[in-house]
Amino acid sequence: MVVRWLLPLLLLSPLAIADGGESVHVQVVAPVEAPNRYESVEQAFARSGSAFHFDRLVTLDTKEILRARGNQTAKVAVWIDVTREILAKVYLHARASDRFLFREVELAAGLDEIGRETLAQVIESSVAALLESEPVGLTRAQATVLLAPIPARPWFGEAGMGYAASTFSSAIPVRHGPTLALSLVRRSGDWRLSGSLAGVLFLPQAETSTVVGLRIWSVESSFGGTAERDLSSHWRLGLSLGGGYDVVHAEPRPGTDVKVSLQPGQWKWISVVQSRLVATYQPTVGPAWYGALTVRMDPVPRHYDLAGTNGTLVVVKPFTVQPGLEVGARWP
Repeated sequence: MVVRWLLPLLLLSPLAIADGGESVHVQVVAPVEAPNRYESVEQAFARSGSAFHFDRLVTLDTKEILRARGNQTAKVAVWIDVTREILAKVYLHARASDRFLFREVELAAGLDEIGRETLAQVIESSVAALLESEPVGLTRAQATVLLAPIPARPWFGEAGMGYAASTFSSAIPVRHGPTLALSLVRRSGDWRLSGSLAGVLFLPQAETSTVVGLRIWSVESSFGGTAERDLSSHWRLGLSLGGGYDVVHAEPRPGTDVKVSLQPGQWKWISVVQSRLVATYQPTVGPAWYGALTVRMDPVPRHYDLAGTNGTLVVVKPFTVQPGLEVGARWP
């Protein structure tokens, strides 16, 4: 578990660090495709004078932190990982006391002016704390445990359960029911790409008129792809597109005033396409909770009719476009 800590600015004294001749060696881990992140981090410490010296890394092996390689004359070694645009991971090591500090800094808008200032404050205050006479931070044994490598999982499975509701027709305004989904997810930096097989059991709904009624329930199965982007360490936003079939059972029911001869209920396979705008909250521990705005569409308009000797009566005519809501949870 990475420790999070931000000392107030009042405890910060970057000029004292510089004037005291203490040297800080900073290694910035920035992706090749985003070279401006290194310059942004270096710019954040421009006011700190010559106390901070910078190098650039493309990748970071946490074992290097424990080996404490780099500028051996520096009093404090700092590694700043800005591989993810909205989250900086900071590792600090004081050579004299052999103490470590680990930080996470959320960058809501990336390394803009506010992000750079926040990052500089966290690092400078942490350096000042490590250089205090009283030892602070983690021992080497504690740091070794926290930096133990976690097996990479670029691909992983996920299961989800939820509840969905959507508009349906003027006769049956809303249909609703439980959902189940299985997904294969790939994470790359701030992005998550996934393919999902999902199902919705729309519970029975009925419409009754004076002539005839109709009872409808269905099982909708679909396959889709989702692209999600992290907004912070806990929140992400995504868009999914997909399609499938709505397997509908329509059963005629007697009307309230007229007696008619009715046929047994029938099953129909109807193609559907859908899109979802999904907001997800991922707590530190436990499942991810999501809410989605959904839109279902029938490529071919459908309707449920009563055919008789006097013609055809439309009983239920679903909307071509059916907006709705869905909430639920996912587990890896």
